Amino acid sequence: MRSLQQDPSFGAFSHDLKEKQMSTVIIYDMSIEACQAFLNYIYGDVRVDDFITHRLALLHTADKYDVSNLKEGLP
Repeated sequence: MRSLQQDPSFGAFSHDLKEKQMSTVIIYDMSIEACQAFLNYIYGDVRVDDFITHRLALLHTADKYDVSNLKEGLP
């Protein structure tokens, strides 16, 4: 899996932009809960019930950030 730092969507952290200064990225197209489930997956702590609850948002996020093993590896 490629690093999120290499993803152009997170490029704001490699330049002196407000996202870097605030250490914050606002993600408009997913809920906080779905984002937490995605981060749990990235860090190896995904729960099946979280995947089921947020499956559409997670599949969209997997497409958006090219995390193909998320689409392939979960129910």
